[in-house]
Amino acid sequence: MSPEEPMLASAAIRHEDLIACPSCDNLTAIPALQHGDAVFCRHCNHPLTQYQHNAYDQVIAYAVTTLILFVIANTSAFLTLQATGSENLMTLPGAPLAFYERGMPVLAFIVSSVILTLPFLHTLLVLLVYVPLKLGKPTAWLILSGRLVFIIAAWCMVDVFLIALVVSLVKLRTMATITLGIGFWAYVGFAISFTLMISHIDRLQCWRAIDALMNPGPRTLKPPPDPLTHTQATEAKGS
Repeated sequence: MSPEEPMLASAAIRHEDLIACPSCDNLTAIPALQHGDAVFCRHCNHPLTQYQHNAYDQVIAYAVTTLILFVIANTSAFLTLQATGSENLMTLPGAPLAFYERGMPVLAFIVSSVILTLPFLHTLLVLLVYVPLKLGKPTAWLILSGRLVFIIAAWCMVDVFLIALVVSLVKLRTMATITLGIGFWAYVGFAISFTLMISHIDRLQCWRAIDALMNPGPRTLKPPPDPLTHTQATEAKGS
């Protein structure tokens, strides 16, 4: 193989076809994928991308379901505690409010953010991204919404809150009578739907779709000039 062939072969790979592994930063070339195909890092076997031809429909369906369950969970009774003749009704928005009333505003802000505000905002942003992608209509907020979707996702701790809540309820069963309300089961469904929505969002496929929608038209990437040919042409021109 001549020295020029590796250079031309590497030049044929576009920057859009390369993805850095979030675990080890190894660059991997992404080939054309079919439905269900997945790509893993060759160095650490970390999953990089998976193509689903119906990803738009699934993400939008889960996002709408998540919003509906979120509204039900916040407007219905979450649970009722009965102990020593007293009864306390708990609602989901009342959890951070209780921390605030007890002089813990920072904790109230953190709880309300990670279990209420950020998951709700994240779901809305997902719809702002995937509905235009589904309709094939570019919007002014598409790129910004796409960035916020992946930034906020790391701060949504719906599953953590649900696990901590179940552990607390198991301990409280020995001290009080607990009646689970509609809001609790709605939040369980909300957590499941929210997790499924996130699991169907593929970063690479999402940004490829955004890029194709915002920058339509064929793209051509000219390879860099062959240094040997360029040198010969320069010498010939000089002589």
